[in-house]
Amino acid sequence: MKCYHYTWRTTYSTKPSEIFNENNEILGTINKYYPNVFCRIIDALCFEGKYFVEYRIHSSDKLIFKAKANLNPFKKRQYKIDYYGNNKHDELLLVDKKLFDIVEVTDFEFEGKTYHLKKAPLQWAKLTVNNQLIAEWHIPIKPPFKCRLKLHDLNYESKVLFLIGIFHTYLEGV
Repeated sequence: MKCYHYTWRTTYSTKPSEIFNENNEILGTINKYYPNVFCRIIDALCFEGKYFVEYRIHSSDKLIFKAKANLNPFKKRQYKIDYYGNNKHDELLLVDKKLFDIVEVTDFEFEGKTYHLKKAPLQWAKLTVNNQLIAEWHIPIKPPFKCRLKLHDLNYESKVLFLIGIFHTYLEGV
């Protein structure tokens, strides 16, 4: 098992947060992004920083991950993901699957596999494939606000920034 961490920023902040591995080496940065100042002001004043949701993860000044919320108010919460890893571009869609439950649940297809993400209140979020635990993610409810990722399947070590992006987008982009 390997562990990674980064500082959680408020929903209004666009300041990058560095992502560290267990040896405190920087793997990349994550930040909230606004296409223009107008969107940022409207989001802050009217929507508590939760409407124009777009996150970006960079590694060595290279864009690795981009997530953007679908802004259709008549659809369930969903995010379009662009992943630029392993010299190729993958697109996927994260759609909220819960109905009237407080448990966060979604499924998505990536590289021919179906991933299942689930987070119950006060528990670590879990990402599984075929009931095999890949990773867990957690943000504490009191300071210090350090997001943590435990990578259980080391076959996904090259995709750790992708996994952090999925967890952060779906669970913090609410």
